[in-house]
Amino acid sequence: VVPLNEVATNYPWNGCKFVASTVMLFISQVDTALKIQAVRPLSQSLGGLSIPNKNDLKIVRDPYILSKTLSQAYEKGNEGVCTSIIVSTTDVEIMRNPGTFKSRPGTFAHCFVMLVSPT
Repeated sequence: VVPLNEVATNYPWNGCKFVASTVMLFISQVDTALKIQAVRPLSQSLGGLSIPNKNDLKIVRDPYILSKTLSQAYEKGNEGVCTSIIVSTTDVEIMRNPGTFKSRPGTFAHCFVMLVSPT
């Protein structure tokens, strides 16, 4: 148990992963299995946050996957359904070229929740 006065400094309350997970827990359906499914993409212990293998990094482009997911969400929006999408971005340059850096460069990772609602 962490003393209350240490919680603010020991837990990432202002981190994007925490905020996105919290939003998904609030807006997902009440069923426990659906809540787990909602936060799975942001949790390694639940089977999410997988690192693509090197071959996938050469052929798959996440913007294509995002645009496909957005298209599906827009179609649902036309039917009167609001859809939430977890978007997670990661700088994969180190994974693509692991031996080319003498020292590890700064990397970028961010996640957020996007809502697509009916017009």
